[in-house]
Amino acid sequence: MLTSRLSRFVAVALLAAFAVSMLGFASPAGAADTRGSITIHSRICPTNMPSGSNIFDQCHHRPGPDGAKFKIDNRQSKSINSSGNVSFGQVTSGDHLVTLTASWQPNEFLRMKVYCTNTVTGSGPNEAPIIFGNQAKFWVWLAPSGKLVCDVYFLPESGQ
Repeated sequence: MLTSRLSRFVAVALLAAFAVSMLGFASPAGAADTRGSITIHSRICPTNMPSGSNIFDQCHHRPGPDGAKFKIDNRQSKSINSSGNVSFGQVTSGDHLVTLTASWQPNEFLRMKVYCTNTVTGSGPNEAPIIFGNQAKFWVWLAPSGKLVCDVYFLPESGQ
């Protein structure tokens, strides 16, 4: 009888130890190690930029537009801050859809260009094609543990 209880106790203890060790492998903390971030730099360019001018030099010091909001995939929309930036952390590697959810949607008088750079690998800047519709969108790819910075430029037309 003592042997039977002892063997059951050992079996339960081994099963519990195995379960605890498996939980360590499946923990979110271990998965978060390869997650990265996507930061949007939202910038408004001057009307009628000189032909052949560098978009970064002409626009990057001009945060805006006020009220712009972005989201990554199905996450909540976030507003840009006073510097024109918004960040999304704990993003898994792979393809992600970035959506402009509020203010300044592109139209015949407003164009939009996006250039993304991975600050960890140094790749980029790469232009992301804009998908037009009710809300402007673009796809990005994030490397494992990547830090992607996307400069979103709003280029207003004079309308003349």
